[in-house]
Amino acid sequence: MSLLASPLSRARFPGLSETLAARPEFVAAARHSRRVRWLKRLIPLACGGLVLFLVARTVIGILAPIPVDVAGRISIEDKKIVVEKPKLSGFRRDGSSYELNAQKALQDLRNPNVVEMFTLSARVQQGRQSWTDFSGDSGVYDSKAEKLNLKGNVRVKSDNGTEAKLEEAEIEFKAGTVVSRKPVEVRMNAGYMSADTLQVLDNGQKFVFEGRVHSEFVNAAPSGAAAPSAAPSTAAPTGKTEP
Repeated sequence: MSLLASPLSRARFPGLSETLAARPEFVAAARHSRRVRWLKRLIPLACGGLVLFLVARTVIGILAPIPVDVAGRISIEDKKIVVEKPKLSGFRRDGSSYELNAQKALQDLRNPNVVEMFTLSARVQQGRQSWTDFSGDSGVYDSKAEKLNLKGNVRVKSDNGTEAKLEEAEIEFKAGTVVSRKPVEVRMNAGYMSADTLQVLDNGQKFVFEGRVHSEFVNAAPSGAAAPSAAPSTAAPTGKTEP
């Protein structure tokens, strides 16, 4: 309560409060006081709104230069943006599309091009109607390079029946390549192959196996004849196979 407007001031100085209140400088001071109180309430609200705006713009505009859908909530923890159930999609050089889903994604505000993802899956279009599916326990996505590094229980499966099990995989969406520098197993309709490393090139048209290559293939049986048993073959430790 203002001292000039208090009962004490009116008792000691009758009419003083009303006289001063009518003066321009008193009116201006009262208006300034109300403005300060209003700003004290507005500033925290404005700061909160600014934070939410920056978070939304960061997630949608910086997370990747491609469309992003967010099904879950968005929050900030330990200087990182936490996004639940993000979905990213884009196009490669040849016009084919790809999409990326995860249960959770973390983005460091200091390095917004790199996103950590957990329990994720991806689909890459191969040709007009064929797709290749990827999945892994965790991964790091570089939106600038459009590259995804998968780790833990990595699986790669194509529509033609080829399925690969890897410990890790480096996927370049634009180039259409997959590289694994750790042991891999690949099963196909015609057989099985394992090796220390693997490169998938030309959008899945070329496979390069290196290091302790082991393969088993089954030749197609003539019509009405029983299929022959698999014929295993093992390459040298430094062997290189390009099926």
